[in-house]
Amino acid sequence: MAIRAARLFDRKSETLHSPGLAGDEALAEPNTSVPADMVAHMPKILWLYQMGLILFWIYDRSEGQARTMRLLELVEILES
Repeated sequence: MAIRAARLFDRKSETLHSPGLAGDEALAEPNTSVPADMVAHMPKILWLYQMGLILFWIYDRSEGQARTMRLLELVEILES
């Protein structure tokens, strides 16, 4: 299990636990566009997003967590 966790966190370390891009700093990035009425909700939304990825990974029984790795690839496409 620890090896699988290391693969997940190595793959998405910037998204899952980057203290430099937390809260207001992430929203201040030049390529970030968030409606003003959503800004107050973003910390919770981002936390739920992160927990959803972790929950998907926990229940992923595919060989080498291939489904999780594919999900992370799709998320990277959406984030760019």
